[in-house]
Amino acid sequence: MRVLRLLAPALATLPLLALAAHHATGEEATPAPAAAAPTSVAREPFEGETRIANLRQLTFGGENAEAYWSHDEKAIIFQSTRPPYKADQIFTMRPDGSDLRLVSTGKGRTTCSFFLPGDQEIIYASTHL
Repeated sequence: MRVLRLLAPALATLPLLALAAHHATGEEATPAPAAAAPTSVAREPFEGETRIANLRQLTFGGENAEAYWSHDEKAIIFQSTRPPYKADQIFTMRPDGSDLRLVSTGKGRTTCSFFLPGDQEIIYASTHL
């Protein structure tokens, strides 16, 4: 999988508002550090919820956000802050929670990840070069 990283320069007087340029890295995804948690756990929807069924929790610990499906629905991409990383990084996993992989570099802070059409490339924003 080819990784396209958008660079978001940190400006002293402005929050990170614009993505400056994109960078095709050719980096390969690496397995994420092993976690002691199970890959997924069945959960019941909140009482009274009638629109959701077959609910599974896929992430445990850390802070996890912005999850999106691949076009073929065989993978999920999301941002997470989890050890040993001190800031949001981009990970992928299978829909059952298995095959967790770090796809960002592990440097800086990352956000806004998506699979591009064809699911062979991903794109995300980063605060580092």
